[in-house]
Amino acid sequence: MAEQASFPYWQKRISETPDAENLSATVQDAVQAMLAEHKVGDQACADLSGMIIAFINKKSELSDKKIRATKALTPFSLLPKPKAGAAAGAGAAMAAAAAAAVTEPAADPEPKPEAAAPAPAAKPEPKPEADDPAPPQTEPEEAKEEAPAEQQVAAGPGFEELLIKYLAKHILLRLKPFQLPDSGSEPQPYIFSEKFANRFSDAIQKYIGPEVIKNRRIRNMGTSVNPAELNDAYFEYQFSLSEKENTVRTLWLELMNTTQGTVRMEQKSRKKKKKGKDAKGEKKGFLAKLGLKKSEEPAVGGATGPKVEWPMKFWDAVTKPAKEDNYSPPKLDDFGLFQVLFDYKLDDVKNSLQATAQIMDEEYQSGEPGATRRFICDRVDMYPDYCGELIALWAYYAHPAEYIKQVHKSFVASQGRSDGERKARLIFYLRWTENPIGKDEEVPVEE
Repeated sequence: MAEQASFPYWQKRISETPDAENLSATVQDAVQAMLAEHKVGDQACADLSGMIIAFINKKSELSDKKIRATKALTPFSLLPKPKAGAAAGAGAAMAAAAAAAVTEPAADPEPKPEAAAPAPAAKPEPKPEADDPAPPQTEPEEAKEEAPAEQQVAAGPGFEELLIKYLAKHILLRLKPFQLPDSGSEPQPYIFSEKFANRFSDAIQKYIGPEVIKNRRIRNMGTSVNPAELNDAYFEYQFSLSEKENTVRTLWLELMNTTQGTVRMEQKSRKKKKKGKDAKGEKKGFLAKLGLKKSEEPAVGGATGPKVEWPMKFWDAVTKPAKEDNYSPPKLDDFGLFQVLFDYKLDDVKNSLQATAQIMDEEYQSGEPGATRRFICDRVDMYPDYCGELIALWAYYAHPAEYIKQVHKSFVASQGRSDGERKARLIFYLRWTENPIGKDEEVPVEE
């Protein structure tokens, strides 16, 4: 198959390989498949596979083995399409490049042997024998393995900057389908605001992205990709990997948690300071009455030392412009939504919004209720957290004439038997719509 001759296909296969034994087999298959059309002999393929497998097996962790396997096979991404009657030159050249990729660390440390060179010059006869075993060939390779993190920027020019930009774009694209025109009257829910989405995207680039690229695995990612492949398709593939393999997703979840926790602590700290002041000014605490000062103010999170500035700056960047931009700002509890935005499938959201509008129109014309509610409830169950709820909220605002009172009430009723249950399940929907069910009203849940 033509697909099996492509580097991206094998890059994906490697990322999905469950264990080291299967990884070795995958590497062998990859070498054979990618060189098959380039007239490289079976023995040459077998030799190269053996070299790559030996190279990756010098690491014990499966994730590190995968990084090495991808690095060794990266030269194949440059293979041109074979032409009829062409010689085996291109394939052989790429095979040689792949071999160089796995032997490079051993040949690279030239400076160390040179540092020992003055001694042989003084005693030419004895020294050649001492140099013969050439242990530096194996030793420097392992020493160099600790350096990849430092070499990332040089190995992948522009990788980190592009990753930051695409992370912001990835989240922005998942907000765009929900955007609605600003009426200019009441502040609109931020999830519908184009201005909020742009503020959010800019804040990600400025404050979240720089934290992401500090991670060693992210820096390692830059060494395993050809700079020519750094496009939207590459990053979207990386962002759609399984949870276990998706380093960017893991970091996004962690950084959203960090931001939420830090902002919460900072807000509590500010409230305490405000309470400590009376109409005349600041109240004196115990140390102040004794004429003493605190040696060091605790940083956010309880530790001493410098405060972490970026989480508060991120939060201010997306909340403070709310009045100016006419949107209802996010609340501190909304970070759960920010986390799962990463997982929203763009096509699913777009198709569901379009289908919701169509079903509503048909239901409105026919006067037979139920179809819209059932469709949206299915999305609540099928999609990541809050996604189905946001589809319902979008329908309420985007198509008020079709979203008749009966649809609104039946949808809310379907999400719980008590007022508390419904509010817990419809955090955003009931924040920005009028609750159609009284607090003590008993409403049967429709099936």
